[in-house]
Amino acid sequence: MLSLRLSFYSLVIICLLVSAAPPALAKDTPQSNETAKILFIGNSYTYWVEDILKFVLERSENDGSMFEFHTRGSTPLAYFAEDAATLKKIREGGFSYVVLQEWSRGVGRKGESADQFEDSLLKLNKVIRESGAEPLLYMTWGRDDFSGYKSYADMNAKIAAGYEQAAERHKVGVLAVGKVWGALREKDEEFGLSFYEDSIGHPSTKGQIVVASVFFKALFNDPLAWDYLVSDVLSPSQWLAIKEATERLVTPLQQNIEKTKIPAVSQ
Repeated sequence: MLSLRLSFYSLVIICLLVSAAPPALAKDTPQSNETAKILFIGNSYTYWVEDILKFVLERSENDGSMFEFHTRGSTPLAYFAEDAATLKKIREGGFSYVVLQEWSRGVGRKGESADQFEDSLLKLNKVIRESGAEPLLYMTWGRDDFSGYKSYADMNAKIAAGYEQAAERHKVGVLAVGKVWGALREKDEEFGLSFYEDSIGHPSTKGQIVVASVFFKALFNDPLAWDYLVSDVLSPSQWLAIKEATERLVTPLQQNIEKTKIPAVSQ
């Protein structure tokens, strides 16, 4: 996981060299007086995007919101559904949303893994809603190490379908990273392959930017005016491709879940 920190902080240094201060977002961007406190629960796919999500949050118009992360490598949601520390954090944290990420090989396949995913969601969603928060699902992506699936494309499609079906059953919103990731890779294979840091699918700096763009569009309807990310790491055309795919495929959560407003967090 050290490679993530080094990769991401290389991007930070480049951004600071490009501009000494964060650029202003577009003047016609809708303003919000509300803030959200969001808990992210998952394995290394969640851990690897913590830094960039916090980095972008600090430079956005939603900088009054707070992100917390509760992660454990190579761990399915079944662990968190029974873990006393996790359940205590959900119950006592005062969160607006709790984002759940399942072990990639546990989504989109039949049998024990599917049953375990379903049972975990039932348990966690009950605790989350009882706490006053709203559960959300973080859709991950396929990879070329696709053991248990027919191909990368089969893995990506089945993960997407697994999350979408779970979202429908449980009446929750889904952060559809896998759909944007897959669309970008389908359009430009070389660019899509650059989203991977390693063979087990952890996101590179470019992949982390894809995740962040989906999260901020879905959670805050962010205008994605992130030109400060354009650097030696990400070219203008690559950022434009990510932005356009996100805007085309991601619906802000306020428009597709029952809860239509992000609740204010009491200070």
